[in-house]
Amino acid sequence: MARILRIMSWAFCLILPVGSLLAQEFNFNPEVNSIPVAINGVAVHSPFTGGFSFSKTAFGDVDGDGDLDLFVGDAFGGVSFYENAASAASPVFALQTDNFASTNVGRDLAPALVDIDNDDDLDLLIGEEDGNINFIRNDGSPLEYQFVFVTDSFDSIAVGLSSAPAFADIDNDGDFDLFVGEAEGNINFYRNVGDTTTPDFALENENFAGIDVGRESTPALIDIDGDNDLDLFVGGDGGGISFFRNTSSTPDTLFTLEDENFGEINIGTNSAPTFVDLDADLDADMLVTEFLGNVNYYRNDGTVFLPDFILQIENFASIDVGTNSTPTSVDIDDDGDLDLFVGKNTGELNFYRNVGTKAAPSFLLETENYLADNGDPDDVGSFSLPAFADIDGDGDEDLFVGEFDGNVNLYLNTGTANAPIFELTAGRLGGIDVGQNSAPTLTDIDDDGDLDLFVGARDGSVNFFVNAGKSFDSTFSSIGEKFESIDVGDDAIPLFIDADKDGDQDLFIGKDRGTMSFHRNMGTASASSFPASEATGSLASIDIGNDSSPALADIDNDGDLDLFVGEREGGIYFYRRIPGTTSVDSPEIDLTPQDFFLAQNYPNPFNPQTTIAYRLSQSSRVTLAIYNLLGQRVATLIDAHQPAGQHSVRWDGKDDVGKNVASGIFFYRLETGGLVSTRRLVLLR
Repeated sequence: MARILRIMSWAFCLILPVGSLLAQEFNFNPEVNSIPVAINGVAVHSPFTGGFSFSKTAFGDVDGDGDLDLFVGDAFGGVSFYENAASAASPVFALQTDNFASTNVGRDLAPALVDIDNDDDLDLLIGEEDGNINFIRNDGSPLEYQFVFVTDSFDSIAVGLSSAPAFADIDNDGDFDLFVGEAEGNINFYRNVGDTTTPDFALENENFAGIDVGRESTPALIDIDGDNDLDLFVGGDGGGISFFRNTSSTPDTLFTLEDENFGEINIGTNSAPTFVDLDADLDADMLVTEFLGNVNYYRNDGTVFLPDFILQIENFASIDVGTNSTPTSVDIDDDGDLDLFVGKNTGELNFYRNVGTKAAPSFLLETENYLADNGDPDDVGSFSLPAFADIDGDGDEDLFVGEFDGNVNLYLNTGTANAPIFELTAGRLGGIDVGQNSAPTLTDIDDDGDLDLFVGARDGSVNFFVNAGKSFDSTFSSIGEKFESIDVGDDAIPLFIDADKDGDQDLFIGKDRGTMSFHRNMGTASASSFPASEATGSLASIDIGNDSSPALADIDNDGDLDLFVGEREGGIYFYRRIPGTTSVDSPEIDLTPQDFFLAQNYPNPFNPQTTIAYRLSQSSRVTLAIYNLLGQRVATLIDAHQPAGQHSVRWDGKDDVGKNVASGIFFYRLETGGLVSTRRLVLLR
């Protein structure tokens, strides 16, 4: 997962430089799950937390609240910790940090949770690319963890490359033995010849049971058939899962290969299975991670004796489109709210329809190949980057798509504003080619009433093509390969917006290094000027790792622009804008409205009622309402003028007509005086 600011911080400021003009300060709040996202009717737990690569999962109750929390290792270092904020039967995993206990200990991290020293709390052991196992001991208690790094070479274990540990008492002697997957596809077996308090792992077999799955073996042990012994599952680079049934009590002939393609599951490459009872129905469900980072959730609809694993969702933890996500937002169905599109490395476009409202969005994945479903059967090849604009002046949105080869593809909307049909228009853009990784955006930079075209490129430049035609008949002519001599290094992704509200277009640019630069227009609406002095470093507070792809949109209809950012690992980050003011004196005034605050409801989860507290900085009109995952308003708790100060209200789990609502995940949203805050709650009947 890419590096991000700690999610636990309440807000941060992006202070743009102050020149002779007014400075607009941007106050953003990073939010991971305030906007619901569903895929095939299943909620993504923390949709806006970025993507993963070569991910591996582990579960354990580290906070002693009776439910399992989620840990995810990543290819680029750090173990992400998702706390279960709900219950064992209806978990809601909310990201707390992407570097739990400072676990950035290498690459290709494979976490395992086990009480290795028999002190009644879970310790953390992490396999890694170098083949060692890191030991991070829990010196806290079952209710309050305190993890302390001990060694990067636990018990001197080394398997070459890509260690993936799994602990289990395979010989039924009361202590944990150790199985370790590795890059060559075999399983290393270490028997615990010590005891439960002071383990001593002795290598017994570098090729346990003759297992060889090709490369990148990842073991998992579970009693899958309810016969009171542990069976073995092994993922590998082929993407399938091999099943070895425990058929004997003799250690040397313990496992028999029964199925090289268990459940006909194949997720592409580098499968890594984990078994856990996610719905508290007493049988084991399965999560399978993969090279591209998706966390695939298979619910067990069978029994403890005869499992039947059914895929529920491929993005269990967060939105992850593979690699190189490039979001943009537009009202594609003309229903008054903003929908979400995401380009990706494979060339298609993911479409998330807003099934909520313009003030309380809720996204539902409708297709992973939007163009094929709406007029054109072909994608652009690879590295699709979408931009919408009405280029022919007919009142509907047309679509520009950049690509790896450096061309810009124009798809004219031959349908309508609410029922678009896109057709590729050959030759319309006059053979535009910027080399590699074209990133189009459109704006009327010269204030002549038509849209001009800018295209970011692999070399870090922004190419300018002026519209020499008309608003309904565009003709683009190249003005220069390096607009205003801007060069951000690599992979420029430009976006124009009037950030300082002075009537001209300013420029944001995402780039390869994962940060964004802001270029203030010091000219006018018709004669732009972007001084080099403001070309870099303006948005250094946000760093998402690699290949930042910004999209600004007023997603909650509060009058200011919120920020979505795509990234190399295929995820999306979301930062909600907190309204600020302008300043002519100080470039570092924090204008975050600290007196406005919406607290987490208590208790949560709840039944039959919960309390929601909030604070108002001034007397104003207040609306506090409950929404479901589809963005539909369920209940209005407050709709009145209230004085400044502390307030609270109770919700009894009933809708506006007094009927009990079903168990599930809901959102409560506070709106007052142009300020908006949203939080999640869980009702358990």
